[in-house]
Amino acid sequence: MSASPPSPIDRTAEGRAIVLVSWWSDVALALAVLPPVVGVDAFDGVSVGASMVSFLVAMVVWVWALVLAGARTTRGDDVQIASLFLVQGAVEGTPRRSLYLSFACCMVITTIAAASDPFVVLAPMLPLGFVGLWGARHGVYPARRDATPTRRPAPPGRAGPAAGAPEPDEEG
Repeated sequence: MSASPPSPIDRTAEGRAIVLVSWWSDVALALAVLPPVVGVDAFDGVSVGASMVSFLVAMVVWVWALVLAGARTTRGDDVQIASLFLVQGAVEGTPRRSLYLSFACCMVITTIAAASDPFVVLAPMLPLGFVGLWGARHGVYPARRDATPTRRPAPPGRAGPAAGAPEPDEEG
């Protein structure tokens, strides 16, 4: 019998709420920032406010994702920033594809609305933060390789064992 290659992990159902919130944030952004593009001046303040709120929420999501990634790293996963936000590894493409499409949609909205609201350029940080949050919660990462401890010489002015001298026993 030959061993079959590992199949990608189906994470379609996991993190569905993160994917949905990412898409709903795009819809809310579009409803707030696109009216000034077509000349509805009454939405100018709403557009700026929505752009700033989107950015502030993004900062919370980014910190949340990085804290979760740090916690997973301390538990033995090798979570790196690139793999966190690129959602690398053996994962079915549906959540990854949907999150990246949400990010691309936000970029299109931003490109269209940037002339009427310069603050909207901060908005794509939110869907990108959701990519990182999904990766921190549901991504699959290899086990962290423990680095072998290296001995460094004692700093100047501190007494340390003489070169070549054995370490003292803990027992006595």
